[in-house]
Amino acid sequence: MVGAVLQGFGLPEDRLIDAVRAVRAGVHGFVTLELGGGFRMREDVDQSFGVLLDMLVAGVATLAAPSAPLDHDTAGSLR
Repeated sequence: MVGAVLQGFGLPEDRLIDAVRAVRAGVHGFVTLELGGGFRMREDVDQSFGVLLDMLVAGVATLAAPSAPLDHDTAGSLR
């Protein structure tokens, strides 16, 4: 389902799995932290979740751009 939504960004096929994993990890991590009481500051959690979504959308849009960065290895170095 996430992949179907992200295809609307015009992602190249070889970038789709990266985008799906990043979005799932970001959303899952946020929700897990929230449910576990990890956000105890009084600032609005919903606002922070909106910021996360904005950042994820910007990242997916970057992956869809023709000049997207090269592949990275697991240490973050360019291959």
